Amino acid sequence: MRHEEIEEAFRALALQDQSGHLSCNIDSAGFFTYFYDSEEIGFEINEEHIQVTEDGVTVYRIPRNGDLLLSIDIEGAFENAELFQYDFTGSRKVIYATLDAPGTMAPFPYSGIPLLQVGKAVYLQVKTKQQMGELRIKAIYALLESTSRKKIVSYDAGVKIMHQDGQVYKVYGMLDYGYSPNFLGLELDSAGMHVSTICEQKEEQETSACCS
Repeated sequence: MRHEEIEEAFRALALQDQSGHLSCNIDSAGFFTYFYDSEEIGFEINEEHIQVTEDGVTVYRIPRNGDLLLSIDIEGAFENAELFQYDFTGSRKVIYATLDAPGTMAPFPYSGIPLLQVGKAVYLQVKTKQQMGELRIKAIYALLESTSRKKIVSYDAGVKIMHQDGQVYKVYGMLDYGYSPNFLGLELDSAGMHVSTICEQKEEQETSACCS
């Protein structure tokens, strides 16, 4: 992205601030929604973002160049790609999206990934074969005006967002006084079960009751 385009994006953002426009919302249940009417910018992911390259697998660290990470576009030939984080232990992958052909990863279509709350790094792993040619990877970010930024930064409970498959994810670590970087994982209930799984079980029970 050219310097002039970045400057233009921030000028537009200043106008949004002056108008009192809000580009996001957090409802009473803690769900974060982005309205897709704020400034969006794109940045190339290239060799300077590579963390590891080994046996045809390259891991890129996604830079924090915006308030929300909306999507990742991949062009070129590759076997598969994963967008992920590590959990608190640093040993378990939390995979948000996969691709096995050129296209776009947008696992959270209603919100993007709220980088303003998520502290741990987000990674992109791409597996290729020899002679597959060059890849072009682009990350698309949203910039929020100041009121929306304050709203999400000050929400101490950790926002919830909806995955494209209907599962609920939550930002964990907001209330641990900085002992561990915040990460985005599936929402769990007090018994440690995925909330979406509980909803699915309830729906199955209701369906069975209706059909019996």
